[in-house]
Amino acid sequence: AIGHARGVHSGLVALGELERRRRRPEQAKVLFREALEGARTAGNRGLEASGRLRLSAVFRDTGEVAPALEEARRALELSRGEGARLAEAEALFAVGDAAMLQGRPEAALEDFVSGERLLEGLGEPDIAWRLTHGQGRALEALGRDAEAVEACRRAVGYVETVRGRLREERFRAGYIEERHRPYVDLVRLLLRLGRDDEAF
Repeated sequence: AIGHARGVHSGLVALGELERRRRRPEQAKVLFREALEGARTAGNRGLEASGRLRLSAVFRDTGEVAPALEEARRALELSRGEGARLAEAEALFAVGDAAMLQGRPEAALEDFVSGERLLEGLGEPDIAWRLTHGQGRALEALGRDAEAVEACRRAVGYVETVRGRLREERFRAGYIEERHRPYVDLVRLLLRLGRDDEAF
């Protein structure tokens, strides 16, 4: 009502995320597109990049790889123009994730590594674990299992830095619920390499 563009954008993005979690991708797309249009109208490149990243994630969820990659690349261009390292790292993750879905692990690995480098000194474990886990997935796809183990270990380390700070067990369990993949992949890789004790 007061024309506060950032507030409207945040509300639309939050509603879109709720629809995405409810597995209602078409409704999520409508909300993210509305957020994106508002950001473009306001001339806010940072908010536009954020909207494009959200849209890219929904396209990935529904297996629409080409539009997911397109939105991620546009978000990356916008983020670089703003000089926002955190947003750029998020965009690199989205580009790399789409490349993995296209069966291009080498390209994905480059994006994931570049994203992790951007985060140095920022203390952002929630993006860092995704980027390092992405590296693990890409390295495994390239047949470099020993390196994949180390990347997954780093991903688990980032998750644990946050989980360890949560005081109540129910919060720790809830936090890990959406971040369990690096643990699963690490155990699977260790078993494949015959390192059963470490896997246990």
